[in-house]
Amino acid sequence: MKLLIPTDYSHNSLKAFSFLYKLYQASDADYVFLNVQNARHAGSMLSLDLNHELIHKSNVKMDELIKKVRADYPGIQVSGIVTAGTLIDSVVEKISEFSIDSVAIGTKGENTSSHKLIGSSALELIGYCTKPLFVVPNEADLKATENIMLAADFDKEPDPKTYDVLLDICYQNNCHLDVLHVAKPNTKHFSEKDIPFNTESLKYTLTERNDADVEYAIMGFLENNDIDLITTVRSKGGFIHDLFHSSLTKKLSMHSEIPMLVLV
Repeated sequence: MKLLIPTDYSHNSLKAFSFLYKLYQASDADYVFLNVQNARHAGSMLSLDLNHELIHKSNVKMDELIKKVRADYPGIQVSGIVTAGTLIDSVVEKISEFSIDSVAIGTKGENTSSHKLIGSSALELIGYCTKPLFVVPNEADLKATENIMLAADFDKEPDPKTYDVLLDICYQNNCHLDVLHVAKPNTKHFSEKDIPFNTESLKYTLTERNDADVEYAIMGFLENNDIDLITTVRSKGGFIHDLFHSSLTKKLSMHSEIPMLVLV
């Protein structure tokens, strides 16, 4: 299993790695750190020199990071990549090039406001990442993952394999899965037989909430349940758009300490 962690060398990007390590330390995981330098447009010797200098400095930092991780986690499989370009293009490219299984990004980099639920980089990746994406807030408490919430409307049912990463986490960590079905009023009742994945040997509870306000339903559930990981499925036109592009008055930042997994 290969896991990609975009990093700006901030504390939070290391926290994303630590979260993954806690989830997968019993498995044969290979961790790949990625730093992306926004290179200036070529066209002058000055631009080329600046790009070269940026890449050189980042390679030095990456070497230091890899040495630290190997010292702190003996026996771990870890490597680092420095590239020039945009974050989204670079992540998508490396996912294909290195056969990456999942990506994890921190939500508070050097230039990211701590008052937002997720940082701009994480927000961008949610829309374009081609593999499951873990979003790990700077405020996250890295305790053992025991209770996971899957919030979905299941209106546009994805391939059942979409849930494989989530189910693997549940089985490997002996987690309890809270399946929260959010449906609009006057829609068809959702039952256990409608769950689009195999629940055999899975510890889970199904809760159905009819509410036109998806955020309100999710926040209400979080208020009353101890959740360690929020999971949802990215679907075009689905409620994931509402969740991340809604009014700040909903104050989802109240739950900014909970990591999130976006399945694709």
